[in-house]
Amino acid sequence: PDLSLFRPVYAPKDFLEVLINLRNPNYENGDSLSFRTHLGLIQVPLKVKDIPELKECFVELGLTTGQLGIDDSTQVPPELFENEHVRIGQKVLVQQDSAAAQQYIRQGSPTALRAELWALILNISSQPEDILYYEQLKTNVIQHDLLVDSLIYKVSKSTHGFP
Repeated sequence: PDLSLFRPVYAPKDFLEVLINLRNPNYENGDSLSFRTHLGLIQVPLKVKDIPELKECFVELGLTTGQLGIDDSTQVPPELFENEHVRIGQKVLVQQDSAAAQQYIRQGSPTALRAELWALILNISSQPEDILYYEQLKTNVIQHDLLVDSLIYKVSKSTHGFP
């Protein structure tokens, strides 16, 4: 293969340059300048859902469904909705059913139950050895510089603080 088309990436500046030069040939509309070409350094279009598709995908966020934290000022006294929601959340935690927790949390998560619910959803245990391992990982992350850290610095520097 012809290796002249490939360029090694040794530093954050090289990596940033590679990202800036990424183009999707399916969306290429010539070299004409437009509003879209001035939106940022990295010009890779992403397919996103339109409004009807989003409404279909997030039915539980519709106006007909109560949301903890959002519907606190409706005609229903907040104590009724919140107390009932917390009671159901406690039942979900007693059952230890991850799927039920995922469904339950779609209507909001009471602050008091949030950590336990997410631990159940993500199947996380808080054993002492897990906590120790997590602390070791945090220490390792702090000790090692990441290419992304330098890349963020380069982008901020080249755009005068605007990502």
